[in-house]
Amino acid sequence: MENMTVGQLDTNLRRFYAEARNKSGESYSKPSLLGFRHSFERYLNAPPLSRGLKLNQSLVTAANRVFYTTTRSPQHHSSVPAVKSFREA
Repeated sequence: MENMTVGQLDTNLRRFYAEARNKSGESYSKPSLLGFRHSFERYLNAPPLSRGLKLNQSLVTAANRVFYTTTRSPQHHSSVPAVKSFREA
């Protein structure tokens, strides 16, 4: 994650938001996905990386589209655009 370009980060975050599931196989809740996003941002912006990224801004547009789509729908998986899984990529 620390060595990814902004484009690579966008692609991988998009996949993560679309595919992330808890131990019982259900989609994570909106607060959980927000927690993940904030922790990724903290990690990328803390020293020694200090990348100065805001993951809710236009730098990661594809990831944000999937994030907002999944957190708005009651059943996350039904309205998420199709993306290749990590296993397929």
